[in-house]
Amino acid sequence: MRIALDGSDLAADRFEGPSVYAGELLPRLSRLLRDRGHEVTTYLPASPRGVTIVGEIRVVPGSPFWTQRFFAAALRRDRPDVLFMPIQMLPLIRPRTMKTVAVVHDLEFIHYPATYTLANRALLLFFTRHAVRNATQLIAVSQYTKDDVVSTYGRSPTDITVVHHGVAQEQFQNAEEREGIRERYQLPERYVLFVGALQPRKNIVGLITAFEELKRSEPAVHLVFAGGGEWKETQILARIETSSVRNSIHLLRRVPRDDLAALYSMAAAFVLPSFSEGFGMPVLEAMAAGTPVITSNTSSLPEVVGNAAVLVDPSDPSAMASAILRILRDSSLRQDMVAKGHVRASHFTWDRAAEQTAEVIEKAGA
Repeated sequence: MRIALDGSDLAADRFEGPSVYAGELLPRLSRLLRDRGHEVTTYLPASPRGVTIVGEIRVVPGSPFWTQRFFAAALRRDRPDVLFMPIQMLPLIRPRTMKTVAVVHDLEFIHYPATYTLANRALLLFFTRHAVRNATQLIAVSQYTKDDVVSTYGRSPTDITVVHHGVAQEQFQNAEEREGIRERYQLPERYVLFVGALQPRKNIVGLITAFEELKRSEPAVHLVFAGGGEWKETQILARIETSSVRNSIHLLRRVPRDDLAALYSMAAAFVLPSFSEGFGMPVLEAMAAGTPVITSNTSSLPEVVGNAAVLVDPSDPSAMASAILRILRDSSLRQDMVAKGHVRASHFTWDRAAEQTAEVIEKAGA
């Protein structure tokens, strides 16, 4: 079978979940498909950054609208049997005989419209609807997301396969140069960590409110944010600047992935208080790094963490503050969460995700 992979995220300098997903999955997937006897071509707008792709790499320059213009034209010329898109989008104009597999990461732009710009939401609405209705097979990154796609768009559940993300165990379990990282980012001795995009859906304002309450009981603890700015970050930055404990809040912005393991492992606790997530990759990374996790009791997050995290209502900052305080003060609870977190994280591997993805691609092309 002749299989085309969309590798556009491999040429981009981005660190959000879907880009990490592509960077971890596609090298393994290209190797696995080649080993299964398929002819694999990965298409990119520029050379890949820091990853090794097996099979043919085809650089197709061009912008803007690379997927819909330049990539689509290359597909019409090459006419592969199956196209795999690691995002929730398909080329609108494509060979009629070509089968397609698209990955749906979340539908949060439908459920939390106020947290997106009008332009971004319009694009997500259009391209997600088109992909869900037209892809031969779909992959959902969690059972929560699959159920959401079925209920929102009416797509048959038999056409959707759940393939969870993995986590790079060796990267997050072997943090090195911790003190060098602490010095580089001027990190305090004891801190609570958040990793992710600075956007309203992540409930960062609620976390700051919880932290202000926490500081009354634990005055020495700090709060560290590691994540890039996204749409509608202005109100978040304003809330940080006007916080009564501003001097104890550290805004690192985007941190290179090579530094994340040490950042997680030195944290006293990791908190992801999102109102909703399609998957929630940072909770896996934190568990793999041996950091106790507090996260929301909503959407995909209970599915991902199982019994290896403390779950809280994201709309209740006081409950969040109490959960963090328990982790900070109860050593037996902390040790239990760390042990369970290691076990839970070990169930999620990128090799397994690649294997399951390859099966979906072969099913689509059969």
